[in-house]
Amino acid sequence: MDKASEEAEANGLTPEILEEILADE
Repeated sequence: MDKASEEAEANGLTPEILEEILADE
C-alpha cells in the first residue's frame, strides 16, 4: 500500500476519496 493510501486510511477517508487519490498518481 502506498503512503497516500495509508494516510487516507489513518484519517478515515472514504473509498471514494481513496480512488481520487490513486487516480491522481
